[in-house]
Amino acid sequence: MFPPLFVPTAMAIACCFAVVAKPPAAAADADSRVVVRVNTVPIRAGEVQQLARLTLKRDLADTDSDRRLFRLLAEELVTRELARQALLKSKWGVGWETALLECRRREDAWKEVGRSLEEYLRQQGIDRDAWQRQVHWQLAWKRYLEHFVTDDNLCSFFDKHRPHFDGGKRHVAHILIKPDSSSQDDIETARRKAVTLQRRLAAGELAFEQAAKRFSQSPSSATGGDLGWIERRQPMPESFSKAAFDLKVGQISDPVRTVFGFHLIRVLEAKPGKDTWQDARPELEKALRNYLLKWLSDREREKAEVEWAGGE
Repeated sequence: MFPPLFVPTAMAIACCFAVVAKPPAAAADADSRVVVRVNTVPIRAGEVQQLARLTLKRDLADTDSDRRLFRLLAEELVTRELARQALLKSKWGVGWETALLECRRREDAWKEVGRSLEEYLRQQGIDRDAWQRQVHWQLAWKRYLEHFVTDDNLCSFFDKHRPHFDGGKRHVAHILIKPDSSSQDDIETARRKAVTLQRRLAAGELAFEQAAKRFSQSPSSATGGDLGWIERRQPMPESFSKAAFDLKVGQISDPVRTVFGFHLIRVLEAKPGKDTWQDARPELEKALRNYLLKWLSDREREKAEVEWAGGE
């Protein structure tokens, strides 16, 4: 199983993987609440908290902002589980028996130094099933990347997405529509306003500069939304920059959400860069891994049953 964009080659680049999160100093409280099931496989709250400790270096609290983060991290685990299940069926992954053998090897190694699997699971706040799935994911994902994150595929990916990696710049303007509050109703209202405005711009009912002066809630509204020149990875949020570098000069984006609200982005000028794929290799490898993960999970999602707690 591999994306149509790529042709498997024998050459593979070495990739580094974090096998497990470093256990916290104090034992984590296991939370066995099922958050979502992916084809009957349960993802529990303890796994989401484990990921929060790994990525955010803390547990999530019972606040509005942390509940949103909890959902985002849970969705990330769903994506990974879908990809893991796809790899389980693929000749490019690793079989379940291989993962169980690795689990036994790790458990024996812990025993030799006076530790136990139970101690590790208690510290991580997860159960044995979740741990076994994590080990299978680590092995299968590593094997898959060894097949597809190759020099040939990195070069091909660079050619298809050159503006994102060649070090170029974009001169951009935007219109910002802010929600009145953090409530879902207000966020949806702001999104609908941005969609309506984008349609009016596309139909030629409004000129972008005049629309920015009338409707944008950004300080740049006074200058018709002009933000000046930006690079691909600074200074704007990732979702903004990605959308901007996907556009051609003169094009206007669909609404793009950031922490500030919803943006309509227009590229005024473009300066191509001179970086090669070798220059961009670290970012290119990261982007290719993300592409592969999305391709695997999207393929599996088409036929999967994903059931959130509460019937979402």
